[in-house]
Amino acid sequence: VCPAAPQGYTPDPWQVDVLQSAAPKEAILCSRQSGKSTVTSVLALRTALFTRPGETVALLAPSQRQSSHAMGEIVTMYRNLSGENLEPVVSESALRLKFRNGSTICALPGSGDAATVRGPNACMVIIDEAARVSEQLMEAARPFLASKKDPRLICLTTPWLSKGWFHTMWMKEEAAHPSLGTWERIKIDVYQCPRILQYALSERDDIGEMAWKREYMVQFLDEADATFTDAMISAAFNNDLKPLWGE
Repeated sequence: VCPAAPQGYTPDPWQVDVLQSAAPKEAILCSRQSGKSTVTSVLALRTALFTRPGETVALLAPSQRQSSHAMGEIVTMYRNLSGENLEPVVSESALRLKFRNGSTICALPGSGDAATVRGPNACMVIIDEAARVSEQLMEAARPFLASKKDPRLICLTTPWLSKGWFHTMWMKEEAAHPSLGTWERIKIDVYQCPRILQYALSERDDIGEMAWKREYMVQFLDEADATFTDAMISAAFNNDLKPLWGE
């Protein structure tokens, strides 16, 4: 499926779909430990090494620690590749890999001022834990793709709260007619990941129903300590009703 996959890696069917997709915008909503970071690491390496030489792949996450971790997975995966035609690394740091073919994979912190992620242009932007990345940072990162032919924006995440740009986008796309949607969406809960199902089920009582539904059943939930949920507040309004007083 992918020449950049490490030896012994057998992708799940949904990961094959990700690797074969050419969608300009892709949203991947997955259970914890389902393999979403692994498949996007393969995708980043394939793009840099084989399909888009000389281009940049940018990684963005809510914090520099998470960005560094994402880059670490890619470095480990690259070192597990083999082959006499494998592009060598000419420059490496904790947040950047540059290859002999001119391609670069760089990781950018998502925390702090949005100005910290301005600057680079990229053919592919991968947003890890996208539900926790702010709308302001997304607005700063998306123009990376503006000047590129066939750019790709890939957002992967486990759900968080029932608010934020990713939640708004996901719910809007879910309500749209399939032909009107602008994002390709993939949703994978723990029952679609047999290798972690037994462990996840054993965690249900320990972590509580709300956390379990969010982390493993990929459900957006309201804050646990809220008196009124977002759904309750929305249901309290009806634009079709006429006011009892006033014009």
